[in-house]
Amino acid sequence: MRAIRIMDSGLFTTIQDLGRYGYQRYGVSVSGAMDEFSVKIANKLVGNSHNEAVLETTLKGVNIEFLSDCVFAITGGECDITLNGNIIDTWRSYRAKSGDIIKMGICKEGMRNYLAFSGGIDVPTVMNSRSTDIRAGIGGINGKKIMTHDILHLSNHNSSRIPLKKFNEKYRQTYQNKIEIRVVLGQQADYFT
Repeated sequence: MRAIRIMDSGLFTTIQDLGRYGYQRYGVSVSGAMDEFSVKIANKLVGNSHNEAVLETTLKGVNIEFLSDCVFAITGGECDITLNGNIIDTWRSYRAKSGDIIKMGICKEGMRNYLAFSGGIDVPTVMNSRSTDIRAGIGGINGKKIMTHDILHLSNHNSSRIPLKKFNEKYRQTYQNKIEIRVVLGQQADYFT
């Protein structure tokens, strides 16, 4: 069985896909990744369908040891990333061998990163999704965030035939520190200074 080991789980890392739709009337939230575009591209870069489960990191990335060969990609915000001590880029795929180590830093631009692995993360589907919903305690690994020393199994997949790809920079999203918010004044506008 293919797998990865979490050496450092970062600040807040969960397993996500594009969400759990059709259950809101029962009180179950959609969950899913915060940045669907980045998830879809990460999965495309490693030869997966667009809705395979990925790791979603928040502010600080993870450190991972590959326990088997794999093709992986990291999308989303910009942070320092190394593979076996060598700097690598986001928005492209790489081939890792058993024993290789990824180390991710803190986001300099954006807030979240998405790590896709060829074949996807092998966790049970709950209501048509693998997304972690912390409040409901479902999805991912028993509805919990990823912890240091967790072993994540990957779906069996022959990664040796997957071509390595790079996403065209002109189509990449940009993440800004300043956001402009427009306000429409309502009837209680005089309540605010």
